[in-house]
Amino acid sequence: NMGEMRNVNMKNNHGSLKAKYLEDIEGVMNYSGGVFGNIKEAVKLNVNFSKNFTIENIDEKVKKLEIFSNYSNIDLPISQKFNGVFDIKTSNGSFWVDPTLMVHFFKNSEADGKKNGYKPKTSNSYQGKIGTTTNTDTKILIISNFGDVKIK
Repeated sequence: NMGEMRNVNMKNNHGSLKAKYLEDIEGVMNYSGGVFGNIKEAVKLNVNFSKNFTIENIDEKVKKLEIFSNYSNIDLPISQKFNGVFDIKTSNGSFWVDPTLMVHFFKNSEADGKKNGYKPKTSNSYQGKIGTTTNTDTKILIISNFGDVKIK
């Protein structure tokens, strides 16, 4: 159990990690579980084969959240006040965004393919913004292989 983690490079293999607050973190989690409370500023994670990994809150003022995942589901809880852009790429996984959030897609290869009568692809790309402003300072980048991504 950790309280606040700031300006840290971390690596967690075959264990569980709990932190209430993350800010300016770069880390790797392999075969690990854990609970991250509030994510702020810039966080970059590689998450591999991690089934019990939970993010409780993403601060609406987060600057950049990057997650590269393999065989792990990623749930991103954001507030209704969130304003920013997202770039999500999935391979052999799905993407879902809460319909109550104000979302505008710039690119949605899954929906575009269905519209044009193409068969579903195993890889898809989703780009857009959440919220009312054109704030591009706040970015979420997720690349997921064999895992689902949810923004809720």
